[in-house]
Amino acid sequence: MILTDALLLLFFLLAGSGEVYAGVCGGQLETIRKTVFSDGYSEAVLQKLSEVEKCAEKENDYIVIAETLKLMMDEPGGRPVDVYNACSKTRLDCTYFKARLLESQGNAGSAMELYDRGGFYEDLIRLKSSDGRDLRAVFDKYKVKSEIRTLYSGISCFERGEWDKAVKLLSSKKLKKNAKALFYLGYSFIMQGKNKEAKKTAERKTGDLNFFEKKFVQKLEGLLLYASDKIIEAQIFFSKLLEQDPEDRFLKKYMAQIYYRTGYYDKADVIYRKLIDTEWRDTELYYLLRERCFINVRYLNFEIAEKIAKRIIKEYPDRKDFISEFVSILIEYDNADMASDFSDELKNDGDNYEKSLSFYVKGMLAELEINDDKALDYYKRAMALFPAPEYEYKVRLAKNNKKSSSDDKFPGLKCGDYKVTRFDQKRLLVESSKFGEKYQIRYLIEKDGEKYKILLPLVYKTGGKMEFRDGLKSWNSYIEKFWSVHGIEVSVIKPDEYKLERATEISILPWPGYFNKRRLSSHEWNILAPYRVIAHETGHLLGLDDEYVEMDASLEKKNRKRFIGSRKSIMRNILSGVPEKRHILFILSPQKCGKI
Repeated sequence: MILTDALLLLFFLLAGSGEVYAGVCGGQLETIRKTVFSDGYSEAVLQKLSEVEKCAEKENDYIVIAETLKLMMDEPGGRPVDVYNACSKTRLDCTYFKARLLESQGNAGSAMELYDRGGFYEDLIRLKSSDGRDLRAVFDKYKVKSEIRTLYSGISCFERGEWDKAVKLLSSKKLKKNAKALFYLGYSFIMQGKNKEAKKTAERKTGDLNFFEKKFVQKLEGLLLYASDKIIEAQIFFSKLLEQDPEDRFLKKYMAQIYYRTGYYDKADVIYRKLIDTEWRDTELYYLLRERCFINVRYLNFEIAEKIAKRIIKEYPDRKDFISEFVSILIEYDNADMASDFSDELKNDGDNYEKSLSFYVKGMLAELEINDDKALDYYKRAMALFPAPEYEYKVRLAKNNKKSSSDDKFPGLKCGDYKVTRFDQKRLLVESSKFGEKYQIRYLIEKDGEKYKILLPLVYKTGGKMEFRDGLKSWNSYIEKFWSVHGIEVSVIKPDEYKLERATEISILPWPGYFNKRRLSSHEWNILAPYRVIAHETGHLLGLDDEYVEMDASLEKKNRKRFIGSRKSIMRNILSGVPEKRHILFILSPQKCGKI
């Protein structure tokens, strides 16, 4: 934390500009201050601080003692309890240190009261702005100068989600050298999806930065990595910053998100629980709870997710949008029963917004049941009440589903697209690059009497620090169970066991960050991909084409060429679809291109 004007007033107003650092203790403290502001803290600095404190006590120099305690409090990972206890043993007024202690414990209301009583107005403003509160009364009471007004008004707008207002305020010329302002300006750009503008902000020269100012710039640089879906690079970057300041809440929150997106559920959940326990800001607490709830859905811990969801609904009754989000993610992760139960939380007798959300979730459930008429009716009713882009998209999707009836004839296999060779006495090796060299098809067909087996050789490549929720067995067993239908058995095999020279490599990516969601492909999955999506992509690995209408108008030509399958097809409706008999016949059909 940067030393505030208010604290400088508290500790130095009683002394003239050269008197504060007079004597041995003060001289040592001045040297330490310069070291801390340029290079941060080290064991040597902390040892010197201890010596200064003892020296100051001996000389009864309370101003130096106060400044020493302040430096110890501002130490990254500082010890509010220890510092307050040390202060209480002196004749100092410990109001500020008590306020900092209360703040660290999540008791912001009492902390703000003490800051206000002690005249520590910038800390009071800092806390209020971090919860997006109105600051005008504080500004007027303390006659706060224009630069501070602009800075914290911008931060307050940021915390309320008013990105445009935040950008306008934080772009002020008077803040062009303020590292904190640049951080929140860049953060606002990222939340608007303007990563290029955020990058320019991070690269802006602000003169010589001290240790504390560098932290703001570094946080923005790390956030840019995260926002660009460079999750592993962001993890390494934030880890180094956390070594300097292990209690920084911003860094801890993003490390939790990175752990969650790279498969380390336990680590992520521990951090979220601790952050939630000490969070006092309503808006921030809501988003922490929401994120932890969605984490547990994606890791299939539905009981925990349900408990958190009920808490959010109870404590944030106005956040009806959470219910629709929760229902949507439950559907995505194949828990239609819980989704249906929570859809009842939205009432048709509420305001227009709540009514629209109610129709929206009913439409999603109808879509899951492959009832296009019912889904379209619900989406239209939602759209009429509240014209949101999500509703408009769903109306278009439902209309497309209704008008795009399935073709009568499924496209047949072309032997020219496949290379089929005898692998051994009872197996054929099927290979194809029909989707391009990057998206290879490779599997074995085994015939034993009248029974067929499909052996799918898969190798997962993480390319970074990631682990899987239940190991790869969960994906493999799901694929095998899902595709072993209509008289065939599908097995995911290790290429070494069958002495295969080549296998199909699947790149496993981190779950994308909020800011940039990359679409899955047959050879690029992400660590929290819903099982139905994995099943769909496995269909591509077995040579099956997509069977749905693209919603992007620029892909109209692709739609005209594409076979549109039945609404029950896994290659069309990935949330409720299944493998159809024609899919299995197609997967087996390379036999006509070779002999078994």
